[in-house]
Amino acid sequence: MGSTALALPHYGTGTLGAACQRAEGRDVVYEVSIPAATRLAVTVTPLTSFDVAVNLVADATACGSSIGGMQCLAGADSAGAGSVEQLSFTNAGAARTALLVVDGFGPRDSGTFALSVVFSPITAGDTCEAPTTLTPGTPLTNQLFTGLTDDYGVTSSGRCEFHSGADRVYSVVVPAGQRLVAVVTPSGNLDPSLSLLATAADCASGVCLAGAEDGLSGAPERVQWDNLAATAQTVLLVVDTVTATGSFTISATLSASPPLVIAGDTCAAPTALDAGTFVSTTTGRASRYDFFGNGGCAASSTAPDGVFSLTVPPSSMVRATVTADGWDAVLNVLSSPGACGFTTDAGTLAATCLTSSDGPRTASVEEVLVRNVTSAPTTALLVVDGHADTHFGAFTIATEVVPFAAMPGDVCQAPQPITTSGSLTGLTTASYLNDVETASSCTGFQNRGADRVFSITVPAGKQLTGVVIPNGWDASLYVIDPTACSMTTTCLDGSDSSVSGAETVRFTNASMADRTVYLVVDSYSASGAGAFDLFTSITP
Repeated sequence: MGSTALALPHYGTGTLGAACQRAEGRDVVYEVSIPAATRLAVTVTPLTSFDVAVNLVADATACGSSIGGMQCLAGADSAGAGSVEQLSFTNAGAARTALLVVDGFGPRDSGTFALSVVFSPITAGDTCEAPTTLTPGTPLTNQLFTGLTDDYGVTSSGRCEFHSGADRVYSVVVPAGQRLVAVVTPSGNLDPSLSLLATAADCASGVCLAGAEDGLSGAPERVQWDNLAATAQTVLLVVDTVTATGSFTISATLSASPPLVIAGDTCAAPTALDAGTFVSTTTGRASRYDFFGNGGCAASSTAPDGVFSLTVPPSSMVRATVTADGWDAVLNVLSSPGACGFTTDAGTLAATCLTSSDGPRTASVEEVLVRNVTSAPTTALLVVDGHADTHFGAFTIATEVVPFAAMPGDVCQAPQPITTSGSLTGLTTASYLNDVETASSCTGFQNRGADRVFSITVPAGKQLTGVVIPNGWDASLYVIDPTACSMTTTCLDGSDSSVSGAETVRFTNASMADRTVYLVVDSYSASGAGAFDLFTSITP
């Protein structure tokens, strides 16, 4: 039993820490000795009608003063006058003392109250300081959230996937040079998330090595992490959920990590990659490139980045994939250091990319195909970057060389010829790549979809009319000069006025000689492709 009626208002005004509750009334202070690995539950029940506020602070210096600030371990003031207030604090470490300040919300709030303090041992797996051991190769089944609390909330780190419901923590030892793959498989409609952290302190600050949450009930969640250190590391896995109804299975497997490569700092000094699978990281690196979404490049940010180089053999194609460990990567491919542009305060200007990839989700695998249709080896530069400033970390990069046989009209160097006016039916851009992009003034869009290139000769003084009729997708059509067939081309004419209907272009050869032009079937959307018919006619 206690009372604030005869006390003075010492604490709670001025600047308050994030966990503190406003409290301007009379207050009394209790010292609480909290055992190790114990959860403290405090209940304050007013016996007279006043609005109770309660704050828990680490020591006297954290109380502040009437003109100073208060920094709290926890606070509670969710109810009005005469209502009970409850405060909870988890002491996951060693035994400690804390100060409990029972106060009134407003300057006139004071009275008598009943104070209840309860200590409860922390259940194994309830906190990052008391995790359940997970042995690789031995799954734990029928895992529940029963009796566990919500210790780790929503974070803005960009990697953690904490939620507002109960969470459960596991620890797993990863030997040096090993890759950990952890999977949570829910039963029923449970929708869990999975976060991987290096230390218990990171749980409180919300700094994760990786995280997974696809937002689907009943779907498994998977994280991957490579121990690139010289010694074994113990990491933590936090399974979280919004609603704690249902069970899950958690498993961990280990395998040899791919070789470590360190990316180059600039396009002028890249790290050469052979065919194979490697691991790398952008953590701790500088931000050299901040691409805009033009010139064939995918927009990136001021996140750290790294550069690799690939040799593409003659008449071959290299497939490169980047799988980021819990962050959203962007992959841009350029032909030379000069194509990387130059960096200013506003970003990277004048960059021209051969191709790029930026999937719609954090878990997206970025994949590009780099083709060499010439008879000599070529070099491509791969810039691995982040979609947002907080997106950086470890990733796996894999490359492979595959044979290349150009499909009709697949590349500018080998357009599909049209020799007579008429109709070409049953064509498609499916399985074609994005080799040509336009200035937005051409059709109103950049045209980042798969494209197919046709060549046609227009006699002097004649007009070419081209019509594309797509089969249920949004096509665009434009006419370009063969010398301008690139990722930054300008058009002689272009059209993308319909969502799924026909597009028409016209070009008049006003010169005194015949002229060959390219007719390109494309799409404004990066995912745009499909079947189409193409009609051409040449008239006076």
